[in-house]
Amino acid sequence: VAGDAETLASALGGATAAEAHHVTQPDATGATAAQVMLRAIASAGLRPEQIDYVNAHGTATPHNDAMEAQCVTRVLRQDVHLGSCKGAIGHTLGASGAIEAAVTALAIARGELPPTVGLSEPDPACPGNHLLAPWRGSVRAALSNAFGFGGTDTVLCFTQPGLGPARAATPSRSLVITGAAAFGPAGLTRGGATLAYTEPGPAPDEGPLSLPEGALDPMRARRMGHAAKMLTLAAGSLGDIPADAAVIVGSAFGSVGATGAFLRRLFERGARFAIPMHFPMALPSALSSHLSIYFGLRGTAVSMADLAASGEAALLTAAELIAAGELDAAVTAFVEERSAVAMRFASPLVSGLSGDIPRSEGAGALLLESAEAAGARGAAPLALLQRAVAWQGEAPALPAPLGRAPAVILARSNNDLPVWPDAPRHVVAGRVGDHECAGGMALAAAVAAIEVKAASDAL
Repeated sequence: VAGDAETLASALGGATAAEAHHVTQPDATGATAAQVMLRAIASAGLRPEQIDYVNAHGTATPHNDAMEAQCVTRVLRQDVHLGSCKGAIGHTLGASGAIEAAVTALAIARGELPPTVGLSEPDPACPGNHLLAPWRGSVRAALSNAFGFGGTDTVLCFTQPGLGPARAATPSRSLVITGAAAFGPAGLTRGGATLAYTEPGPAPDEGPLSLPEGALDPMRARRMGHAAKMLTLAAGSLGDIPADAAVIVGSAFGSVGATGAFLRRLFERGARFAIPMHFPMALPSALSSHLSIYFGLRGTAVSMADLAASGEAALLTAAELIAAGELDAAVTAFVEERSAVAMRFASPLVSGLSGDIPRSEGAGALLLESAEAAGARGAAPLALLQRAVAWQGEAPALPAPLGRAPAVILARSNNDLPVWPDAPRHVVAGRVGDHECAGGMALAAAVAAIEVKAASDAL
């Protein structure tokens, strides 16, 4: 640690997985939640009996609390201290995991565990050593649980400084892309056909894109908003997806159409007439959750927003996790929709997109795997991912093309990319319409250029 900063606690481990069960109701068996807690402890190099405190997700709802309390007492010591911060600060939705992680670190540093405010008589369905009053003493290690809508379960493990073992560096693994698909104004394209997105295409319509009839199972897709349906359509075109694949979704604004519909009905007609199925779509985890549930994928589920770089950020995150050995495979997907909120407010305010090409909507997906995992299941790579790097300002030194027919695929014409100056440049926005995840479409087109041998290397 550089400088004189005081170390409050060590963040030694963590784990995440998707229940692939229901958008709002947790799996009553708690199988995934228990697995994630045990994996988080193991990743920190600890044993379950070393955990002294669990900062529970603790939403004060019968389904969540009973499941979580039973998981904690089943996989940890019966006397482990159990409490929830939400009684004191409320449910901060997408921010709750980060806030409660900070509380957990401070609890270790100060040797003081906060009580569950408002709890005086625990429900018999919720066993455990509940914190009904502040507790003071030494806390060796603690877990911070965050169980989001859609069953996206995440657990972080914190310890006293220096308690856990040092973690050995993991050798980097080779990465391959075994599936690519995109959906936009030009329709649904798979694999090599995605290269068509580099050619001029039809002007985007003003309204939402129509999905191909019968493309999705209506029962499994009935709780989805338009953005989630486009995303599922693209991901479903990747081919055979490993059951343990992660889902990492990039979207600048998420399901803002459904969020706007929920808020409008709430304010115009009152809380009694709000549509409950619209509410979960307001949360960042909604898009990755819908994909996990629809395809039954129980690996890591992450939704992320990085404005006009959201598609690229999803791929970069997946690449780093697979290269480090944290994952074997990941559905890397991206989506933007044409909602009034996005078109009139969010996009002009924060993205700075050019007005040369009308803003449209669309979705895409790549299946990224380690070379070893793809080979073990007999999946044929479409392309190798040699390097994934992000920068702002001056471009870093990138490897020269290996072959004699390289190509540079750009999201939009005003991208300034001062590398591979002699390679032809192709712009995807003319085909898909300009939107924040056009960069994701560029990724799909780059893979397709390799697959159909239109380029030896693509940037």
